Amino acid sequence: TVEVLWDPVPEDDTGPDRVPLPISLARAPRTGVVGRTEELAELLGAAKRAAAGNGREVVVIAGEAGLGKTTLVAEVARTAFAEGACVLFGHAEEDLATPYGLFVEALGHLVTHLPERDLKAHVEECGPDLARLVTALSRRLPELDLPVAGADVEDDRFRLFAAALG
Repeated sequence: TVEVLWDPVPEDDTGPDRVPLPISLARAPRTGVVGRTEELAELLGAAKRAAAGNGREVVVIAGEAGLGKTTLVAEVARTAFAEGACVLFGHAEEDLATPYGLFVEALGHLVTHLPERDLKAHVEECGPDLARLVTALSRRLPELDLPVAGADVEDDRFRLFAAALG
């Protein structure tokens, strides 16, 4: 006889108009976050400040593989999501050289799950530039007029970052 212990991924009961938590962040480990009290408090503080409307915050997490970075960030993401935040996830790997890869991953999740009316409103100003970064956008909103890449690489880079911040 074999007993299989299984915790199903919780269903998103927040309604059809909410972007779901990325699946890679949804499941909490049995052991939780161990030995990262200060880091957890700092990240939760940043999330609370942003939710309170105190501007945007960027927190960069770096370190050797296997130290619990993803576990720590996932804990914060689940907490923020439970409090109503839209949580996106993108990761970078040292060996992969995909330009803007973590932005493509995070914004691709948003583009895939955001209700069409909200997506249209969000990309009204910078959608064509964003569509160059996240190709799923042109599939969801084929009426977008995609721009031709400019001759000025620096200007293109600035426009892509501005579109991502939208």
